[in-house]
Amino acid sequence: MQLVRERPTVNVDKIDPETIELEAKHLDLLLKKLQLEQAQKSAINWSIVLPVMSGVLAALIGVIVAYLNGRYQFESEHYKSQTMLIVEAVKTGTNNPSAALTNLQFFAEAGLLDQKVVEAVKQGKFPVLPAATARAPGAEFQSVDRDLRHLHPLARSKVGAVLAKLAGEGIPIELYEGFRDPMHQQYFYSLGRINKSPVRTDGPPWRSLRQYGLAVTFGVYEHDSWSSDCDDPRQRQWWNRLKTLAQNEGLELLGTDCAAFKVVGIKLDDLIAGQYPEGDQSWADNLSRAISNWAGEHAAPPAPVSGR
Repeated sequence: MQLVRERPTVNVDKIDPETIELEAKHLDLLLKKLQLEQAQKSAINWSIVLPVMSGVLAALIGVIVAYLNGRYQFESEHYKSQTMLIVEAVKTGTNNPSAALTNLQFFAEAGLLDQKVVEAVKQGKFPVLPAATARAPGAEFQSVDRDLRHLHPLARSKVGAVLAKLAGEGIPIELYEGFRDPMHQQYFYSLGRINKSPVRTDGPPWRSLRQYGLAVTFGVYEHDSWSSDCDDPRQRQWWNRLKTLAQNEGLELLGTDCAAFKVVGIKLDDLIAGQYPEGDQSWADNLSRAISNWAGEHAAPPAPVSGR
């Protein structure tokens, strides 16, 4: 079977919803052809061929084949990731051009889009999927969610208590991020995997406590801007105080980030299996909405029982 090796491209001057849908279908077909071709190649009887080769030559060929297969797979996966990011960015649910452009700019600034697409975004070009094919209203990509009602009650009460004490002591640390939408987690997970930026997280969508409202990130908020510098002598005393207050409330550091905390005693495997600590309606509704809107490759957990 003859397979075109060149990665398909999108004419950014004519980018529109129909083009995106066609590109996504073309990508699926390309991946299937690649898999079939690779399967056919693997059917060669190497037990006959290899004995007539020197060990060095056989090893070299194996390395070359692995490299080429890996290269084609990487190119295909890269293009697939690009397409899915664009599709999700323009599914505003309300034919909202401003929201579509904002979402695309977010991905462009993060270095997740090809240069041609980035240039088109800079020129203000963008597609908008019609509401009939878009995700449900209110499900558009969100960069940051600071709504305390979307946190699990266990986290909400603890975070609320910490924030109250910080405010009482005049420390300008506030909640920077609460619940994290799985699309936002996918964005962070993509960093360092489809571009050359540093890897941001090892947790794909639904494999993070943030998708369940049980982990948060704080930030210093001054002069209408956010910052988080753990090594800044001026901020260091604030972060140390935050750690003490958080630990007193049953929160612990999430990794090595001085600003990220999680509820103590929660097992991620239980959450993935749908075994949630008792919650309330606002938390359950928000999590259920995120689950129903999710269509990514990483399986979403079971929806929580309403109010639990």
